Amino acid sequence: MDEIRHKGYTIRYAAHPTPLNPGRMAYDIYDGEKCRKANIGSVELAKKYIDVMIRYGYWMSTAKIG
Repeated sequence: MDEIRHKGYTIRYAAHPTPLNPGRMAYDIYDGEKCRKANIGSVELAKKYIDVMIRYGYWMSTAKIG
């Protein structure tokens, strides 16, 4: 399983099948074991989504300092 850490959140590559494309894969954002956002098309977009949510105060940065 592909996992990438960005500002304390984990971005995972997971299956998101559709009726027309049963092998479809996409990215999900996790805060621990809680899925914050699912079905994102690329890693870059997932990182941008995290940055925007933190910037506007919807999510807290969980990155460890020091």
